[in-house]
Amino acid sequence: MNENIQQIHDEVENMPFSQRLFRGELTDTQIIAYMCNQYFIFQAMEHGLFNLPHRSLYRCRKIKECIEEMGETIDGKWMALATQDYVNYIIGAEDYREKWMSHVYLNYMAMLMGGSIIAEKNPEMRWMWFFENRSECIKNIRAEEIDFDQVHEGFKYHRRMLEELNNVE
Repeated sequence: MNENIQQIHDEVENMPFSQRLFRGELTDTQIIAYMCNQYFIFQAMEHGLFNLPHRSLYRCRKIKECIEEMGETIDGKWMALATQDYVNYIIGAEDYREKWMSHVYLNYMAMLMGGSIIAEKNPEMRWMWFFENRSECIKNIRAEEIDFDQVHEGFKYHRRMLEELNNVE
């Protein structure tokens, strides 16, 4: 990871909402709001013009199942304004595969690399973070051309989203 990306990655990782997520301290409502926002982000990538680099990467069904296990449904009322902006940005990136793939890299690698830690502390989300063929997924994503300026842009949307989710009680 280059220095510019590492810095914003660390900022996002150290945000209060992220830290509570890592420690398993979110309320059920916060967990549902987080998963709904993740669902909308992944939906933008999974229903676009391009296919993901591995069939095991698809998350929408798994996120939906986690939310349903908690007795809830996917609901737009939880969508942060930053998430809506990011979804629009991802959809707008579909005209250029490298740009779009950079958001795949950011979002799926985050789940692949940090998911087991989060799932351990948040069993409600365990299926959201489970990947068959994990190492193959990582290898296929890393084989793609990535625009790290786009990864940085994606992190800025995530930072805004987490600031908004921090206000969910």
